[in-house]
Amino acid sequence: MANRRVSSRTRKAAIARLEALENDNGALEEVDLNDDEEASLDEEDDLG
Repeated sequence: MANRRVSSRTRKAAIARLEALENDNGALEEVDLNDDEEASLDEEDDLG
C-alpha cells in the first residue's frame, strides 16, 4: 500500500513538472526566418 502512495505521488509530481514546462514554452518569441536584412553580407564582411 505504501508503494502505491509513493508511486502515485511520483506520477503526480512528474505530471506537474511536465505541465510547468509546457506553460514555460508558451511564451516563446516568433522569429522571422525570411529576414534577409541582417543576414546579408556587407562589403566589409565579404570574405572573397
